[in-house]
Amino acid sequence: MYIYGLYEFVDVPTRDDHILDLVLSSDHNIMSELQVAETFSTSDHCNVKFSLILGHDENCTSPPAAVYYDYERADYDSIVLHLLNDSFLSSPRYDQGETADQVWDKFIKPLNEGVQLYVPVKSVHASSAKKPKWRPRHIRRAVSKKRHLWRLYRKSRSLADKSRYQELCACVKKLVYDYDKQVEQSVINSANLGRFYRYVNGKLSCKSGVGPLKSSSNKIIVSDVEKAELLNNYYWQCVYHR
Repeated sequence: MYIYGLYEFVDVPTRDDHILDLVLSSDHNIMSELQVAETFSTSDHCNVKFSLILGHDENCTSPPAAVYYDYERADYDSIVLHLLNDSFLSSPRYDQGETADQVWDKFIKPLNEGVQLYVPVKSVHASSAKKPKWRPRHIRRAVSKKRHLWRLYRKSRSLADKSRYQELCACVKKLVYDYDKQVEQSVINSANLGRFYRYVNGKLSCKSGVGPLKSSSNKIIVSDVEKAELLNNYYWQCVYHR
C-alpha cells in the first residue's frame, strides 16, 4: 500500500485480526523478505521480521580486524642473525646523562625491528553477531512447542488454540524466570567474589562501566568508588543472609 509517499509492507494481521505493527519505507524495492512471526513472551503483538536490500555503501561496516603477530610462522634464524649484527647489542654504548628509559629504548629497538621484519602478521575479524543465550533443554523444548502452537493458531484462528498458546507463553516466561533465579542464587551461595563480578559484567549491556545506582535511601550513586562500595555491601548482605 502506498500513501503519503511511503510504502507499507505488512499485509497480514499482527494482533488478532488487525494490522497494528507497520513497516514503512519510501523505497518499494528495499524490502527483501518480511514475515509475521510468533509473539514475544506474553505480548499479544506478533513479531515482524524483515530483511532489507542495501547497496554496498549502505551496509553496516564490519567490525575492525585485530592484527596479531603469527609467531608460529616466524623466521627465528633471521631474527637471531639480525640481533647478532646489531651494533648496539654487540657492543653496548651508553652516553653520559642518559636515563634508564632511554637506555631501554636503545636495547628494545633492534628486538622490535626483528619482530617487524621476520614475524608475519594475521588479521582476526571479531564477529559482531551476538551468540544466542544458552537455555537448558526443558526450556528449549517449551519454546519450540510455543512456536508450534503459534503456527496452529495462525492457521485456525480459533479461541481454543489462542488460549493454549497464551497459557504456554506464560509457562515459558515462568520457566525462564525460575532458571535465571536459580543461576543467580547459585552465584550468591558460592560466596565467590570473582564469580559474582564475572556474572555482573556478563549482564552489562555497556562494557565501559556501571551505570548510576540507587541506594537504600533512594540516593542516586554516580561516583565509581561509591558504586563499588554499594555493590560490595549488597553482595556480602546476600552472603550473610542466605
